[in-house]
Amino acid sequence: MSDLNVAVLSSSGHFVSGDDPTPFGVESMTQQTAVERIDDFLKEAPTLSRIPTDTPREAYRVRHGGYDIRGASVDHNVALPIDAARKLVDDGRVGSLHPNAFSFVGACSQLRMINDTGPAWADAFTREEIDAVVLVPV
Repeated sequence: MSDLNVAVLSSSGHFVSGDDPTPFGVESMTQQTAVERIDDFLKEAPTLSRIPTDTPREAYRVRHGGYDIRGASVDHNVALPIDAARKLVDDGRVGSLHPNAFSFVGACSQLRMINDTGPAWADAFTREEIDAVVLVPV
């Protein structure tokens, strides 16, 4: 692990302010709407959000209809542990942290994830020279 370039991938539904993935084309979807539309999310392929690891704390956003996001809203490390990953690098346990973390809404079509989205993401991670991905399921 001490030689690997590692990325954090969470199914928490995090994104950066100003880079909203606009589920179903809905601008600025509220958490309440996400909860109400959970059945729609379960039918759709997930959208991957790219989150620069140097993003200021106040710029993190989270929306997910499948869990109580209050803890993740207060401290992104609850579900998107970038600071913990950075400490592993600082301690020499991991070679480097990829400059981007990634997140998606895990309440999604699992068949689409297995057959389409997941393999496409794996190819993209390989092209970006990510050696390992730490998946944080929520």
